[in-house]
Amino acid sequence: MSFAPKRGGFDATFGAYMGGGTMDSSYKIVSSEFNCVSQLRSIKQLQIIQSTFDQACDNTTVPKFHGNIELEDSKLSTELDKKNFVKKLDRLVEAHGFQGFFYSKVSDGKIYSLLTHFHLFTLNDVIQEHRDRSSPHVAVVDLAGTETAESFKVSFSKYDNKYDKLDCRLSRLAVESLVGTSLQEDIETRYSHLDDFSALPGNVYFLMVLEASNASVALDIDDAAEKFSSLALASFPGENIKGLATEALRLIRIMEGGYCLSGKLGSDLLRKVYGTSCEQFNRWVHSKLDDVRELELKYKLKDPKLMVSDPLYSTLGPIALCGFLQERYGSLITEKAWPALSSSLPKSNLAPVPSPTPVSRACFRCGSTDHLRDKCPVLGRDGSSRSGQRGKSGDGTTLLPPAPPVPAPVPSNPGGGTPFLAWRYIEPADTTSAMVMDGVTYKWCSLCCCRSTGKQGFYTTTHFTAEHVDRSVRFSLWDCCESFSHCVTPCPFCCDRFCS
Repeated sequence: MSFAPKRGGFDATFGAYMGGGTMDSSYKIVSSEFNCVSQLRSIKQLQIIQSTFDQACDNTTVPKFHGNIELEDSKLSTELDKKNFVKKLDRLVEAHGFQGFFYSKVSDGKIYSLLTHFHLFTLNDVIQEHRDRSSPHVAVVDLAGTETAESFKVSFSKYDNKYDKLDCRLSRLAVESLVGTSLQEDIETRYSHLDDFSALPGNVYFLMVLEASNASVALDIDDAAEKFSSLALASFPGENIKGLATEALRLIRIMEGGYCLSGKLGSDLLRKVYGTSCEQFNRWVHSKLDDVRELELKYKLKDPKLMVSDPLYSTLGPIALCGFLQERYGSLITEKAWPALSSSLPKSNLAPVPSPTPVSRACFRCGSTDHLRDKCPVLGRDGSSRSGQRGKSGDGTTLLPPAPPVPAPVPSNPGGGTPFLAWRYIEPADTTSAMVMDGVTYKWCSLCCCRSTGKQGFYTTTHFTAEHVDRSVRFSLWDCCESFSHCVTPCPFCCDRFCS
């Protein structure tokens, strides 16, 4: 094996190697580079690679994929979910130079990575492509007896007998090493009727794994569309635009596996991030939204798939908009101009909190606001009740029942303390769910009032709204008695009142 493989290169020191880059539409590795020893294809290295994969297939102690799309965090150490399965396989493909098998063409002639765009492919299409590349090449010549350019291009796409066909089995072992035994048995039951089942390469087996598990394309697309529809900025603490855009991009990539993306997906994305606390960001989004709406209206009554070929789609399409949102958000974070993460509340973006209306104090004996109990004329100067006038005023009229205690008003500016970060004052969509930030659990209470700002409603570390306890009158002393001994029982003097 002294010549360079079609989908690899030749290093003067180490010899022939495979992969090292992405593959173009002519099945040629672009900018192939030697980056890892496992890319080498010497006899010794081939033995090492096969032995490593065989041992991994037999090892039951390492996490493997058993067909579960998502797992609880507690199970991620013993099992792979779909996301981590694809991620680990991608690393194996890159390290061993298997790119020649995990890139494939779609119907429009473009070539994509199976690992990042597997929703664009069907199992039958990938099997047929493998069989076409495995078949012998029949050259087409012109009148002069020279092979035509198109025929030569087809010839290059065929597997070479010395390298590609050796890697066919190794690429499959790479996938099998990450798949659990039960799922492998399920795949064999489903597809062993194929004559060349045992000879199919890793890219075909990879799609078989997805088909055999519950990770079917149709389920993924429907689930992604539903999750995109429910995306809300309130679910990302601190108005984290980067987090929302990253999740939106992941879902859009999945939805690309359908016939086409929704014609108004871009404008829907921008509307989700329009109402931030940063006016500058809102203006950018509003301006971009006008351009996106104009593009969407242009194709509203046409096949939405035609929008992809529009020159403006590269900057106004949903994927491009995710990059736009991350770039603008990142610039504001760098400049420390994102209000939701500032250490003080922005005056221009939050409505002022009105001061509570002062409540007049009233006499607990006669109910008058002109005096307090110690100066009540009904009781006399020494505070003792006049004989014969219990429950009556001086003119014989019936006294009003004692007024209930009035909690002390919360000052609008107590003049002390530092306000919380602004995100703690933003009410979430679900006020009954806790949020964890830096290991601290926060709960929303709409009744708590911040002592530093006077703003009612914020994230606390102790309770939800339903668990709120009004402590504004605790330990207060009623004028009707002079004892704290019944703070949690009805006052014997007032019958139906509490002292605290």
